[in-house]
Amino acid sequence: MPYRNFVTSISETYQPLIFKSTKMINNLLKNNILINQTVTPLSDGAIELLCLGLNFIPSREDEPISQQPICRLITSINQAIFFSQQKKQDYTRGWLHHYTTSEWSPPPQSWLQDETIIKLLTTLPTAGIKSSSIPHKLNQELLNLQKRQDIHILKSDKGRNTVLWRIEDYDREGIRQLGDKGTYHELSKLEFDTKLLSIQKQCHELSENLLSLKLISSTEDNCIRQRPPTGSAIYFLPKIHKDEQKSSKTFPGRPIVATYSSVTYLLDKYITEITSHLLPLIPGSLIDTQDFLKKLPKGPLPPTSTLLTADVTSLYPNIPWEEGIHASTEFYHNNLDFLKQTAALHHLRPPPHASLFKQILTLILTNSMIHFKDKRFFHQIKGTAMGCCISVYFANSYMYFITRNLILSPPSWLICFLRFIDDLFFITTEYDESIFTSTISTISNSNIRYEFSKPDRTQNFLDTTTTITKKNIITTEPYSKETASGSYLHPSSMHPPHTVKATPYSQILRIRRISSNKYLFRKHFRKLRTDFTNMGYPIDLIDHYFKKVFSKSDSELASKKDRTAISNSFKFITNFNSSRDWNLVQKILNNLHKTIIQHYRNNGPYQNKQLPIFLKSKPIRIIHSNGPNLSSHFTKNLKHSH
Repeated sequence: MPYRNFVTSISETYQPLIFKSTKMINNLLKNNILINQTVTPLSDGAIELLCLGLNFIPSREDEPISQQPICRLITSINQAIFFSQQKKQDYTRGWLHHYTTSEWSPPPQSWLQDETIIKLLTTLPTAGIKSSSIPHKLNQELLNLQKRQDIHILKSDKGRNTVLWRIEDYDREGIRQLGDKGTYHELSKLEFDTKLLSIQKQCHELSENLLSLKLISSTEDNCIRQRPPTGSAIYFLPKIHKDEQKSSKTFPGRPIVATYSSVTYLLDKYITEITSHLLPLIPGSLIDTQDFLKKLPKGPLPPTSTLLTADVTSLYPNIPWEEGIHASTEFYHNNLDFLKQTAALHHLRPPPHASLFKQILTLILTNSMIHFKDKRFFHQIKGTAMGCCISVYFANSYMYFITRNLILSPPSWLICFLRFIDDLFFITTEYDESIFTSTISTISNSNIRYEFSKPDRTQNFLDTTTTITKKNIITTEPYSKETASGSYLHPSSMHPPHTVKATPYSQILRIRRISSNKYLFRKHFRKLRTDFTNMGYPIDLIDHYFKKVFSKSDSELASKKDRTAISNSFKFITNFNSSRDWNLVQKILNNLHKTIIQHYRNNGPYQNKQLPIFLKSKPIRIIHSNGPNLSSHFTKNLKHSH
């Protein structure tokens, strides 16, 4: 292991409050679920708490459902009824409708005057309420960890490990990276604030232009204008799979910029929503692992075939703005007709023309204003940052621009070339180092350099191990890094039951899809089974899901869940609490829905016989939001000073 770890086991005499035994905790510690880089020992209770994983949501006292989800439900029903009564008209939404809230409300509808309906609405806040709370000792351990002034507690960059990183080590690594004067220009607080005011003014001008062209709504324009002139916090996730940095004497950190507080955030979201439809169209670019598996050659390969992988050295910070913006705008322009058709199909406003898109993209990329714990202030003067919403499209467009000739005119020895952002995958008929190196030089420049694997018949790529067998057929099986902890959502977490149950099922389904045959699936399931039982999942449940997934046909494995029913429903969105009887809440909502339909059958204000039929097609469904997890108690100190 490239790191030191001061947590190896928990006391055998300790009585766990969540886990069933100390043995389960120690099994997780052996897999380095918890990496303590500090010399200060942790209490057994703190170790148990952190072994639950940073996505764990502690139980808490149940409270009455607030009026907000009830009001939101009433508004959505009123809007649906109001628009169903209007004459047919072309109604289009803005691309930011998910991120903005309109102040407009439809006029009150008659169903809200029905006494039976009013009684049902008044029963919702306290329906099915019970009481429960986190065990006091673990709650105290959480408070004690929050108060510590010497450590940061955060997830690792990969592997779902929880890392305790000394603040002085973390800060030293952060300052090391921010000291790169070719990427970051340090500013005084006054210079930082002055620059942000200028950026805010440019955002207002672009928003006014978009509104005048009817590309955004007045609500979206108001929301963009109301963004305060603030920058983004930068923080770093420890790359535990990499060797320690020589200068900072600690993990290298992956820089992440929390852009949700940025003045440019909504404009960033705007062009990201639009360009998300272009990502599947970029030649040679992969969407995910399933896309990779689909695009691999299916038939026998030449006997001399070889696999290679490569990754770009620090892609995001090294993309030159001029070339990257040109590549992104060119691909956008070439596919603008497709975007217009997509917008019309989904009743969305038209996308901006290419020159306006370029203005917005340029504003966002060239004005990344970041602060490190509110103490030091920087302007990123090259590339983009992870956390900037448009980064994925920007990076993919640029990499396509760099590799386009190789994709469109591949050499005769290149069977397959695929890319997932900065990770490259090659299949060659045979490997000649000089020829290969010469070809790679055509997709390199002063900013883009690669680290290559050794040519072989087996390579790890994304979360797969790809092999050319003796019969020259490609097989794939799941792959994870050595540092992977095997940690998953603990079943005692206050997540909705379907989320907890879906966790092992989705993971079993994932390895089944990656495994080329059932033998490989069985092999990798054994470790997965152990990981989930270590986290406290019943063996019977895991085995049940295994049998269910094992029996699926190839067509069933390839199919995706249809979410049309959920999208066409009225949504009652509220916080989840395991102590509440949600079946009772759903029964009340079902009764409410039936009563509203009956109201319009008997008292339709417009004598519209279609309204009850329309309402019947939109049932009310409970959509749960989650409370604060363990991570949320620790991440604030990563972004802001104590």
